[in-house]
Amino acid sequence: MEAYCIASRDAALPNPRSSGPPPTGRARLTCYSRLRAASRRPPLSSNVGQHKTGRAMRLDKTQHGVARGMGSALAVAVAVFLVARQVTFFNSEAPDLWFRMKVAALSSLLPTLTLFACIARLARHRFFTPEDIQGSAESSGTRKAQILQSLLQNTLEQGSVALPVYAAVSLLGSNRLLALVPAAAAMFVVGRILFFIGYAKGAPFRAFGFALTFYPTVLLLLIAVALGLSSVV
Repeated sequence: MEAYCIASRDAALPNPRSSGPPPTGRARLTCYSRLRAASRRPPLSSNVGQHKTGRAMRLDKTQHGVARGMGSALAVAVAVFLVARQVTFFNSEAPDLWFRMKVAALSSLLPTLTLFACIARLARHRFFTPEDIQGSAESSGTRKAQILQSLLQNTLEQGSVALPVYAAVSLLGSNRLLALVPAAAAMFVVGRILFFIGYAKGAPFRAFGFALTFYPTVLLLLIAVALGLSSVV
């Protein structure tokens, strides 16, 4: 409204040196256009907030598939642990150190075998594939080589966490907790096999296998931390 009043004031005081008509139409048009532009401008803050909220709330089909796979694997891991906790190796509540070390060693063999299988598969592929025989440092590699390399990397990462956790629970856990270690190792192998099968098909197909490898290790890690704190405090 202030701009409109200024334009009207200029129209009321025309330039005496000008022979043409006063520029009232132009002044009024300019002011009117500015007012219309301001009125059409949407409230930015509310729209941006609604857009961000909608994006945060909506999950696409791939995310739903991954969430279902991860949740199912967590449920399976908890169920297997509940069953395994009923298994006791000895009637005594304190197995000797030799037996604990044996449980840790035998359980660690299963993740190690999956890592060996990943290394062997990648090495075999490179040997029989001229495009990949020079290794990843010399070329970007074929798609199959990249998949096998990703499987190897993920298995190495998972195994590097699982093995020390197995050792910690085997040495610190009670008789009932010892059975969780070989149960977690068995789920590690099954999870890796499912992860290998579904990897090339997309994230929803490999989510269950990944989580079946990951969640048992996480649960054992939480148990190991609790056991460690209880032994110190």
